Amino acid sequence: MASSGRLVMSTPQETHPIIIEHVLGISSKDDQISRLLGVRRVVSESST
Repeated sequence: MASSGRLVMSTPQETHPIIIEHVLGISSKDDQISRLLGVRRVVSESST
């Protein structure tokens, strides 16, 4: 089963992050974007 998640992208030029909800295959998308940009920062949220 493919995992899904939230993709949050931010740049120094933008005041608000770009948020894309329910991204299927989030792990592979994160890896692809990281290779393309050469940068990755992983933020984990825990629901309480």
